[in-house]
Amino acid sequence: MLVLTSNIYNEINRMRDEINRLFRTNSFNTYTEETAYPLTNIYSTDDQIRVAMLVPGIDAEKVDINFYKGVLTVSGEKKIEIDEKRNYLRREIGSGSFSKSLRLGEDVNPDSINAKYTNGVLEITLDKKEEVKPKKISIN
Repeated sequence: MLVLTSNIYNEINRMRDEINRLFRTNSFNTYTEETAYPLTNIYSTDDQIRVAMLVPGIDAEKVDINFYKGVLTVSGEKKIEIDEKRNYLRREIGSGSFSKSLRLGEDVNPDSINAKYTNGVLEITLDKKEEVKPKKISIN
């Protein structure tokens, strides 16, 4: 019978964490879902759900926004021309495609979704259905 000590378990957990970190790292300077691009804030008011995404340098016409069965999906592509003749000392600005899906639920009116793109920030507003909005009840 094989008996493993807690030190071996700790080492296995450390190795697993290191492998997971390795696969989350974006070593190719492209935007992928694994790198959590684009950075996103989501908040709710009584009447709306609001989404803000940082997508600088992307042409708004190259961004697709879809809402289906409670899931908002934003996808697009960023193209950067790379001059291969340059001797880059550091190149962090990448190009490639991205897609991010956010489960927002069925409480959204799909006919009332609006989006605007200003200074590299994509703002999407989704009105809530009337039946899920809070109602003030007065006391008689």
